[in-house]
Amino acid sequence: MFGFINMKGPVVNFLLFDCPSEHEIELNLITEGELIESILGNRRTGRNDVPKSNLRRLRIVSSNRINNAAGSRYKPHFVHLGGHAEKCSLNLIGGKVAWWDVAEMITSRLAKLPAISPLKSLRSASQRSIVFSCCHSSCAFRMTKDCLKGYFSGAYYFKEENVNFSDTLAVWAMFYSQIGDYQPHSDEEEENIVAKINKFMGKEVLIFKRYPIS
Repeated sequence: MFGFINMKGPVVNFLLFDCPSEHEIELNLITEGELIESILGNRRTGRNDVPKSNLRRLRIVSSNRINNAAGSRYKPHFVHLGGHAEKCSLNLIGGKVAWWDVAEMITSRLAKLPAISPLKSLRSASQRSIVFSCCHSSCAFRMTKDCLKGYFSGAYYFKEENVNFSDTLAVWAMFYSQIGDYQPHSDEEEENIVAKINKFMGKEVLIFKRYPIS
C-alpha cells in the first residue's frame, strides 16, 4: 500500500511522519510536522545544555507514496505521527488507511527495541515513544498497540476525540521544546512533562501510556 524511496539516512533521535491534508497542500500551508521540525531544529539556540536534535521528517501525501523517505531501519527515541484521522483510519489523499496498515508502515521504518528492563531513562536504548497527533488518537493507540508492541515502550495521545489545530500546536510546542529537560517516562510529577502540559492547558489534554513489557 505504501511506497518508499530506499535511501540510507543519518542516525535520528526524532522521526516525524507528516501527513498533510488536501487543503494544506492546495493552500501551501505550514504543516504540524514542519512546525515541530522547526522547534526541534532551533531549540539549542543560546542553550548549551540542550542536546542536538537529529531528526528526519517523512512527508506522506497519499496512501500510495511517501516523499522524502529515507533509511532502512531507524532507532529514534521519538516517532511523531501527525495527520487527520477517523476512528478506524488515517485520512490521506487518495483514500483512508486502516490503523493496522499505518502501524505496519511505521514499523517498516524502525529497528525493534532490545529486551526491555524496568524503565529508568528516556535515553535508554530500550525506550522509544510514539506520539499520535490527530483526531481519535486514543483509537489509534488502541488499534495499533498489538502491532507496535516491541517497537515502542510508550505512547502519547490526546484524551478528547476531536482536537483543534491551535491546541495541538500549543501542546507540541511545550512538549518538544522541553523534552531535553524532562524524562516523560518518570512517575514523579515534578519530572512529568504530561502533568506540566495539562496544568498549563487547564484540563487533561495529553495522556501517556506504556506498552506491555515483552
